[in-house]
Amino acid sequence: MTTIHDNEAGSRMRELERSLSSTRVERDALACRMDELESVLAAGRLGYCRIALGSRELRANSQFKTEFPVKMRGSCGQTERPRAPLL
Repeated sequence: MTTIHDNEAGSRMRELERSLSSTRVERDALACRMDELESVLAAGRLGYCRIALGSRELRANSQFKTEFPVKMRGSCGQTERPRAPLL
């Protein structure tokens, strides 16, 4: 009698599904923490901005935009073409 081995493809698929599920739970937890952080920043009237290293795009919260008007595009807070200089 011969047997066919499939290198446990089903086990690998279950492992990937568990990993995906775990990643989704972590993402949701981080999103919740981000909401909490934004609430604290808003309550403290703190503005912040950050510049993405690769693209040098500016992202800022609404308090920062109010205090320091910067021309933004879209609702995601990305700057228009003027970019920060490389240091």
